Amino acid sequence: MPVPTASAASGDIRIEVQRGALRVAVSWPAGAAAQCTAWLRELLR
Repeated sequence: MPVPTASAASGDIRIEVQRGALRVAVSWPAGAAAQCTAWLRELLR
């Protein structure tokens, strides 16, 4: 389940996803929020 975390000071979107033993943490530029949304949507399929 994705867990959005606040990172306003850096202007990044921070996402942490854990599925079983796999854990992924990503910092994405806030200016590319639409691309982040598309990536996350594909990841969670």
